[in-house]
Amino acid sequence: MEVITKNKEQEELVLAYQCIYRYRAHEIKLEYDISTETWEIIHGKYYSEEEKQLNEILIDLENSQSIADYTLDEQIQIIIKDFDHYFLGQ
Repeated sequence: MEVITKNKEQEELVLAYQCIYRYRAHEIKLEYDISTETWEIIHGKYYSEEEKQLNEILIDLENSQSIADYTLDEQIQIIIKDFDHYFLGQ
């Protein structure tokens, strides 16, 4: 996991966390924004259909259950479980 920070008056503030989900040949980069408490897929120049589907899973997680009530580690485990389920269903 990578920590995104910003220096402000000699104090380092954490803005976001980034991590990479891997499943076989698939690699998805995710970012958790601390200020909005939301997850998003960080994509390259092009947004693939697969990334769109996985982003919908993230949106559904945020809307259907209070994922923010879980710790960051627990949120990552929930996302891994749902992404694994998506790839197993292909």
